[in-house]
Amino acid sequence: MQTVENMFDDADNAAPPGEGGHYLKEGTHIVRVDRFFPHTNRRKVPGVIAELTILHSTNPEYKAGDPGSWLQRAGKDGYEGRCRKFGAEVQGVPYEAFKKAELFAALNPVNPFNGKVVQVECYKTTTKTTKVEIIGSTWKRLPPDHLASWTAYAQSIKVAAPIKIEE
Repeated sequence: MQTVENMFDDADNAAPPGEGGHYLKEGTHIVRVDRFFPHTNRRKVPGVIAELTILHSTNPEYKAGDPGSWLQRAGKDGYEGRCRKFGAEVQGVPYEAFKKAELFAALNPVNPFNGKVVQVECYKTTTKTTKVEIIGSTWKRLPPDHLASWTAYAQSIKVAAPIKIEE
């Protein structure tokens, strides 16, 4: 059974991610990470949630300052790789250099992800097993010349209210 203590046990060996993620709608978004924390649902399945503030989006439904979130559940195919890819891009390091220890370091109220700015491309895809349509995501660090200006802008945007997670 997976728990918060063992949910990243194989992260160092995880293959790079394909697709995954929840709650953000289609489009390319530049977001600030406001929180990254563990969450266990009513069925006792652990996972992680990233609470985000949207700074810019190609989706006209979003405006600067809107909240967003990204959820990953332990035990899903590609879970550890997606979490590791998210962390690597947020921290601006190669995927291979970002390990399980860094993921656990981020799972506390004062963590290295808070306030970081990153880009995410969200797109419709279908799950391999159940053939359900979901929104997949690809995280990308911003080029250094863009990162500085977006980070400065992010500091002027109020933190979005925490999102109520529905199971």
